[in-house]
Amino acid sequence: MLGFRLLAFAILIFPVTVQAATLVDAAPVPAEMRSSAFTVTVNGKPVDVAHAAASYEFVSFDLNGPADVAITAAEPGFWDHGVDIQPWRLGIRPVRQGQTIRFRLAGPAKLSISRPGDFLNYAKMLYLFAGAPVPPLPRDPSIHAYQPGVYHGSLNPKSGETYYLAPGSYFYGSLNLWKVHDVRILGRGTIVYEGSQDPNTDEGWMQKPDWHCIGALEAHNVEIDGLTCIVRARTWSIQMKDTSGFTYDDLRVIGGNPGNANQDGMDWLGGGDAIVRNSFLRASDDVFAMQGN
Repeated sequence: MLGFRLLAFAILIFPVTVQAATLVDAAPVPAEMRSSAFTVTVNGKPVDVAHAAASYEFVSFDLNGPADVAITAAEPGFWDHGVDIQPWRLGIRPVRQGQTIRFRLAGPAKLSISRPGDFLNYAKMLYLFAGAPVPPLPRDPSIHAYQPGVYHGSLNPKSGETYYLAPGSYFYGSLNLWKVHDVRILGRGTIVYEGSQDPNTDEGWMQKPDWHCIGALEAHNVEIDGLTCIVRARTWSIQMKDTSGFTYDDLRVIGGNPGNANQDGMDWLGGGDAIVRNSFLRASDDVFAMQGN
């Protein structure tokens, strides 16, 4: 009896702890967006790679803890001159094995992966967006909810409306915020903007609908969370004219075009009062531009 009591006491003092495995969730990329330039696995699980713009590719997934990432380049000898993973403050130093590099993520991060010195508009780059799990769709029948899939056409919210773009939803068009207020764009969707601008001249500054990935005119109190903007045309990526009360959270913007110039990341023409946090922008010109009206 005494032995039983001592054993029970030892079990109470030294409980067994089981560490939960990291959950990785990646929405499939539609065939028309899929890229074969790289093959990516996260904790051994394949994750689709998408083509962004120019020679840029990206991969997007959610995770709730540390993860091991392996990236294999299709081009022979791609990593022969080294690997550069930014931001440098994270101190990520991958291990190379032939065509494959491997590294460990401590948690959610937004990375730019390239070869040293390869950074201009003809660079071959891979962007990795590892996000925290996206909040579920709010239980509100008034919300405009878009499920995973491909949509052709722009988004034109009205005042007071909320849109939920599920992970794996891709929209070919623009997000137009024209003279509206109290609008929310939630979820983890992607807008692919291809546009009709002249590739040989600068027309991206114009203020009109369907001319940017996100265009806003006299709009107020707007929240945009988790959106990915792919910009293939020679235009400003996000333009706001005479706006106020904008909040961008977890924004991902990739712009690339052989014309290079006049492809800003985010521009304010007048207005102000905006918050941009936890975001990533790859632009071929100004990342942020703030101008008088």
